[in-house]
Amino acid sequence: MSLDGVVEAPETWTGPYVNDEIGQEIGAVMAGGDTMLLGRKTYQTFAASFAGQTGGIADQMNDTPKLVVSSTLDTADWQNSTLITGDATGELARLKQQQGKNINISGSITLIRSLLRDGLLDELRLQLFPIVVGSGMRLFDNAGQSYVVAAGTSSGVGDLACGVGAGHWPGGGEVEPCRRCRGECRRRRPSVPARSLGAVSLDGLGPPGEQGSQGIEFFG
Repeated sequence: MSLDGVVEAPETWTGPYVNDEIGQEIGAVMAGGDTMLLGRKTYQTFAASFAGQTGGIADQMNDTPKLVVSSTLDTADWQNSTLITGDATGELARLKQQQGKNINISGSITLIRSLLRDGLLDELRLQLFPIVVGSGMRLFDNAGQSYVVAAGTSSGVGDLACGVGAGHWPGGGEVEPCRRCRGECRRRRPSVPARSLGAVSLDGLGPPGEQGSQGIEFFG
């Protein structure tokens, strides 16, 4: 994410700042999940880049189970892909109660905004790049929403972990420490899901989860 909140087309402005340390951080977050959740545009972009390729990250992207939320796609032909076309909110809430690692999201900004509104996203994992882009889609487009942030730095790129559990919405539940920042950030959840749903982008994932503790997390 840029200093002015832009998350669109990061490949056009993050290049000078990307290094091995950032790659390792993204890899660690990806390793904490066993499922990817994607919107249509990001899914089609990734499929065009990785389907039929082998080696390195292509193997990981091809082998990882992928959930695709779309109201326009008829099929999801990239290997290990499942299309969600109906009640995405109900389906994701159900999946969060299953055993497994975290569910990571990369890109998919429209989907992430929807998950934030519905209180389904457990953590935003953001890399804040020292650049003002000026125009483009922004992640935070609604007034009146606030997030608790734990921050670190990496080679001039800010590393932010935002707890976005139900406590940041009306009717939030029990307070619990954030696993990643060891309590410096605190978030609320109505109940602890079996899985955590977090946003990851390949400039954006969520906190590494343990087996049996899964959620939805975004890294961007």
